[in-house]
Formats: sequence, structure tokens, C-alpha cells
Amino acid sequence: MHQSTFDHAQPYSLTDYGWDEASEHTFTPHRAAGLIPARVVRAERGSCEAVTDAGIVRAEIPDAAGQANVAPCTGDWAALRSATPHHGPVLHALLERRTALIRSTASRTSRGQVLAANIDTVAVTVSLDTPLKHGRTERMLALAWESGAQPVVVLTKADRCADTQRAATEVSEVAPGVDVLVTSAVSGLGLDTLTAVLNGTVVLLGPSGAGKSTLGNQLLGEDRLATTAVRDVDHKGRHTTAWRELIPLPGAGSCWTPPVCGRSACTTPRTGWSRPSPRSNTSHGTAGSRTARTRRNPAARYWLPSRQARSPSAVWTATANC
Repeated sequence: MHQSTFDHAQPYSLTDYGWDEASEHTFTPHRAAGLIPARVVRAERGSCEAVTDAGIVRAEIPDAAGQANVAPCTGDWAALRSATPHHGPVLHALLERRTALIRSTASRTSRGQVLAANIDTVAVTVSLDTPLKHGRTERMLALAWESGAQPVVVLTKADRCADTQRAATEVSEVAPGVDVLVTSAVSGLGLDTLTAVLNGTVVLLGPSGAGKSTLGNQLLGEDRLATTAVRDVDHKGRHTTAWRELIPLPGAGSCWTPPVCGRSACTTPRTGWSRPSPRSNTSHGTAGSRTARTRRNPAARYWLPSRQARSPSAVWTATANC
């Protein structure tokens, strides 16, 4: 069992994790049945850690807890049966997922693996200290679009790049309709802008060595996510994150740390796509699709600090190696 990065002494509540009036309305029939609302912050085989109004609890996951054999994952809203003098809390049901980040498994016939549920923003992280690999960026954007969340491309390690504007322009060409932000955890470049554009539940998605954990620590305001140095010879990193976990951020939200994704691929094509692909200039969308509309009006390109910031709601982050 992995050591939790939670500070269990902190009085975390559902509100810190995005619970609102709409959530309460959806939960009404479960509350009438005597169940309590919770959000899964870390899932393991047979049990999970979940946040409730009483704080973080460990709940048992019975075999029949997930509807249609859907296993709980980080980010799920759930209905728990309260603890008794002889038994701890039990996960009784999962609420319907608004969005889900899913990667395909090795077998083409098997179901995809859900990496995160109920997410609002996917921040695709791309390191500027290695040659840009646009194909991989496109694949990660495809995962993001397919999840139902809003993608954002975050260019990291700008302090190691001689021409950040050129790099941002290059990436924007394969990410029309997506904000592209230039950042540096060393100098702080772009971090205020990044915080401003993050909205709702945020997942940091990218390859090992892209600086996801370092970026997450910047958002957390402390070094709570493990980081490792990249190799000097090829600037590649090692897989540092070994499990999924939501960690609260200062002020609003939490930080999620999932394990390695391996290869990234879409499980199903998005409506209007001729193949699983992000909305790049090489994707052929139908006349009425978001792809076609974006290509006609690529309003979002790249951001070099600064641009007028908008206040995020509950901002949460996550990291995933792909």
C-alpha cells in the first residue's frame, strides 16, 4: 500500500472538492435512503479514500458497488453507507460521471481504463527542453477532447528554451482552439496566467519528464508531489507518480496524482472526426462540427504572459504520464 500524501489533520470537506447545489440536488434520492455523499480521492483494490463532510474516510468497495461493473476511480462522486460500531463506511453507489479521461488498454477488445472522473480541464504538458513531438501532443489532446473536458496546452521549462514564441506558435498549429501557455517553474513565468485559466477539476497530462509534478507543486505552494531529475543525455524523466490521488490546493480544489499511462490513445472517435484525432488542421471535420468551426475561427493560439485572467472556480490538478 502506498503512503498517502494527505494531511489527515486538515478539516477537508466536500465543498473543498467541488460539492455545490447541483450536486446536492442530484444526491437527493441517495440522502433520502440514508446514504452520505463523498468524493473518491484515491482508489485501491477493495477500498478507497473518500472525502465527506466529516473529513477523509476509508471506505470498503464491495464487489457490487459499481453500476454495470464500473469500478470507482479518482474523482468519482459516491454514496456511502455510514460506519457502524462493527463496520467501517461502505461505498454503496457511484453517481453518474459528467466527464471521464479514458485511455485504451493493450487489447483492442477490452474496455478502456478510466484515469479520472468528473474533470473540467485537461492541461496537456509539453516540455520545451526536448524536441517537440507534435504527434504525441495531438494524441494527448485527443484524449482530452474525448473526455468531455476542456484542453489547455502548458509548455513547461521555458527557461531552457531559446525561442519560446516560436515553440508556442508551432504547438498552436496542432492545437487550434486551445489555449497554449508558456511557463517556467524556475522563474515563475506564466504561472499566474495558468492558475487563472484553470477551471474546475484539472488534470495535468503528459510524458515523464515534462514537469507535471513540479508544476503541481507550484500550484500547491509546497513540495508534496515527488519529482526526479531528467537524464542529461536525452532529458527524459522517470515515472515518478505511482498512484492516483486528489490533494487539496490552497484556496480551492485539490491535486491528483495518477500512475503511468503508457501509450495514449483514444477509445472512440469524437463525433465529426474521420479518425481519433485532436482538432488539428489535418483533421477533417464535418461542416457543422466543432472541428470545422474551430478551423474557420481559431481564436485561441498561444499565450505569453500576460493576458487578462479570469477567476477559477474550484481548481484541482492531476498528473498522468503518457
